[in-house]
Amino acid sequence: MRRVGILTEKSTNITYVVYNLKDGKIVHIHESESYDGKRQIPESEVEEYALELTCMIKDIPRSEIAALRVQKEDAERKVKYEVDLERGVLVQRDS
Repeated sequence: MRRVGILTEKSTNITYVVYNLKDGKIVHIHESESYDGKRQIPESEVEEYALELTCMIKDIPRSEIAALRVQKEDAERKVKYEVDLERGVLVQRDS
């Protein structure tokens, strides 16, 4: 991806779904993109920020949520997902 006026190529995307530990419902999808030549943010920092941000914007206690690292293409925003709590994987939710 090229930004107008900046010759910087996108190098990485880190996506986390933040979900409710009780029922697996997704409460936030968080994406972080890094660009070549810029500081690469460690995944652990992206995960922690996703959790903190979710607590702030959704007013949910930190003890009730968790984050799962997923591929960006596996978390389409138009599709409803949840986390299968037994397997720890993202699954498409039945209506």
